[in-house]
Amino acid sequence: MASKFALSAVLFVAALAGLVRAEEKQDAAAAEMAKMMEKMQPGKEHEGLKKLEGQYDVAVKMWMEPGKDPLEGKASAEFKMVMNGRYLKQDYKGDMMGKPYTGIGYEGFDRVTGKYTSAWIDDFGTSMMTVTGASKDGGKTIEFTGEQGDCMNEGKTVKLRCVHKVVSDDQFVFEMYHTGGDGKEAKDMELTYTRKK
Repeated sequence: MASKFALSAVLFVAALAGLVRAEEKQDAAAAEMAKMMEKMQPGKEHEGLKKLEGQYDVAVKMWMEPGKDPLEGKASAEFKMVMNGRYLKQDYKGDMMGKPYTGIGYEGFDRVTGKYTSAWIDDFGTSMMTVTGASKDGGKTIEFTGEQGDCMNEGKTVKLRCVHKVVSDDQFVFEMYHTGGDGKEAKDMELTYTRKK
C-alpha cells in the first residue's frame, strides 16, 4: 500500500513539474512575442524622420565628370510619414538633362537590424536603388551604402555611398557618391532641401 502511495506521489510530482515547465515555456514564448511586437513599432529614429515632414525647394547639383563644374537645377519635394509612422515617403519633381523628372523615395529604420533603410525609384531609369545606413549622431548624419546597376557597363554594378546631413530644422543636404571600376570615389549629386515657408 505504501509503495502504491509513493508511486502515486512521484507521478503527481512529475506531472506537476511538467505543467510548471509547460507554463514557463508559454511565459517565455509570450515574452519573446511581446519583444518582437515591440520591435515592429516605430521608435525614436522614426520620430527623427517625422521631423522632416513638409514641402521643400531643392537646389540640385550634378557632376557628370569628376573635376568639371556641376549642372545646376531646381526641384521640389514633399515628405510625409506613411504606414502608421514607419516610413518617410518623398515625392520629388524636377528636371533631369532638360526633361521632366519624377522620383519616389522611402526612408525608414529597421529596429530589428538596427539600420536605416532607403529605397528610390524614378521615371529616368529602371534601376531601383536600395541602400542601408547608420548614424553616429542620433540621426543628424546618416551614411548609407549599397550597390546599383552600372548604366555604362551592362551586367555590372557600382558601389554607392549616400550621406544625409541635417543642417537645421528647415534644411538638410543629401549627397551621393559612386566608386567606379578604377576604385576611385566620385561625387555625383548634391541636393540641398530647404523647407518652404
